[in-house]
Amino acid sequence: MSSIVQHKNHYGLPLNSIAAQPVVTEVVVNRRVKLKTIAKDAKMNSRDLFALNPGYTGGYTVKGRDNKLLLPRNTLPSFYSSNSQRYTKHHFQIHRIKAGDSLNEIAQINNTTVSSLRQLNDLTGSFITAGQQIIVPPK
Repeated sequence: MSSIVQHKNHYGLPLNSIAAQPVVTEVVVNRRVKLKTIAKDAKMNSRDLFALNPGYTGGYTVKGRDNKLLLPRNTLPSFYSSNSQRYTKHHFQIHRIKAGDSLNEIAQINNTTVSSLRQLNDLTGSFITAGQQIIVPPK
């Protein structure tokens, strides 16, 4: 298979390239919590969460240390809008974009930078749309 992909022109295959971009992100849980609770807060299937975090075989995070878990990036708005603030080390807010909002304005209001907002939300430019949800660091 790798040879075919590597020599796609030889075989006349018009393969589209897939941009490399993160689909998961790390969250830090600093309390003992059931992985099923984390999955529920992220509005995802618990089997998918277990698959992303196979080291947590007991179904719980470990008490008394920072537990680094992987979550799909698209679940972060649900995760940070839920009760996750009780057990996560880093607390973020979710901001729903309204017509007329700009990243610069949101950054100023939340005492952060446009660069930080772009990085947190995988934004390449400053284009945002009404109804979109973005992650904002706490004030």
